[in-house]
Order: sequence, then structure tokens, then C-alpha cells
Amino acid sequence: MSQINQEIDSSEADFESLWERLSAAQKRYVVARQDHGHKKDAAEAVDLSPQTVYGWPGYVEVAADRLLDNTKETIQAGLQSAAGKAMVELKQRLLEADDERTALKAVKYVIDQLEGKPTQKQEVDMQGEVEVESDSLDDAMDQLAQAAEEFEG
Repeated sequence: MSQINQEIDSSEADFESLWERLSAAQKRYVVARQDHGHKKDAAEAVDLSPQTVYGWPGYVEVAADRLLDNTKETIQAGLQSAAGKAMVELKQRLLEADDERTALKAVKYVIDQLEGKPTQKQEVDMQGEVEVESDSLDDAMDQLAQAAEEFEG
């Protein structure tokens, strides 16, 4: 079978059939390719000459791409499963929450994470004091919000 036919076949082949076609050295390279952005770096990581790797048929690189795709899909499936479990746990904790503001902040955080928004941290250096005299968390939060508004204004 010519290399052209191998290329065409490899585009439709699943990872397992590609993996079976690889030599031991090619398998080591395919695994190393997951951690290296360049063929040369992956080749050197498994003590192969970059020229050797560049001379291999294209299905070796297709196998490396498929392995990476399989890894990503496995990670995504795991994250989706974990997210589902986390949502159940969050719902339970929200139902049990005594503080509505904290519960709302938690919900907003989860929604932001699901939408892919990064967590934004702000650091402000300032000197000053805010005295809070309160017996409840709501009153303390209100006083803190007022002090923040005065500081910003």
C-alpha cells in the first residue's frame, strides 16, 4: 500500500487501528508528542533523531492528534460528571444556607465558571479602618457596603 493510500486510510481510521500500526518507537513518540509542541522536541524526549520522525508516514502524526483528542474528550467527560455532582451538592447547600448573600455569590460564581469567565481578583492597597458594630451578618455586610461606597465616592 502506498503512503498516499495510508494517508487516506488514516484519516478515517480510529485511534486503536492507528495505534496497532505503530512501531514501539513510534508509540513512544506519539505519547511524548502530547507534552511537546514540536515534533523535534518530542523526538528528542524519547531519544529519536528529529530526521527519523520527519521521515515517518503521516499516520503517525494523525495517531498523536487522535490521542490528544481522546485525552481531551476524557477530561471533558470527567469534568461534566464532576460538574453535575457539584451542582447537586451546591443546590443542597444553597437550600441549607442561612445567608442569602453568600448563597447568591456562590450561584454567581458557579454560573461564571460554567460560562468560562475567569475569576477576577482585585488587590487594593489602602490604609484605613471600617468599624462594624453589628450582631448580624446582614447588618455587617450593609455597613461594609456603605463604607465601600463612601470610599469609592
